[in-house]
Amino acid sequence: MVANMDQLTMNMTKAYEDMNQMSQDNMNAMMQSARIFSDGWQEIMNNVNKLMTDMVENNVNNSKAMLTAKSLTDAVNMQTNLLKDTSTNMMNSVSQLSEISARIAQDSMNPVAEQMNAAMAKMAQASKAA
Repeated sequence: MVANMDQLTMNMTKAYEDMNQMSQDNMNAMMQSARIFSDGWQEIMNNVNKLMTDMVENNVNNSKAMLTAKSLTDAVNMQTNLLKDTSTNMMNSVSQLSEISARIAQDSMNPVAEQMNAAMAKMAQASKAA
């Protein structure tokens, strides 16, 4: 009877230690995921900031150029080119930001997915041993 109690105590202690380790591993995976997401968000904001800065500079430069237009036709052509350039740059930037967002989403979920797979493998192994 005492041997059974000792074995039960050892099994419960082991189970508690395993659960504690799994909880710690889960928290580490979540922290790593949050860190990756935070770094990614910074990358997105840097790209948005650069996009806005480039757009303002482009608009200022084009506005200055329009002041030198010799005719209304030249001014309209410059304005048309400005709109085309702005549209093209905006579409390219949106595409780039979408790619960055998708990469960040994938990268930030990898630690969690890896931890889930490891935890499931440990649980499967433990159930086979039991």
